[in-house]
Amino acid sequence: RRAAGTEGGSGGSDHVKDLAKLAELKDKGAINAEEYEQAKAKLLA
Repeated sequence: RRAAGTEGGSGGSDHVKDLAKLAELKDKGAINAEEYEQAKAKLLA
């Protein structure tokens, strides 16, 4: 359990970066709102 918790903690900043990239793609029109929401849900799951 501890290893998974540590992994999740270190991945937190990666999730922030990934979410920022997703938002940028959505803003540029590279992905639509539905694709953004699906990708965001995957990241946060």
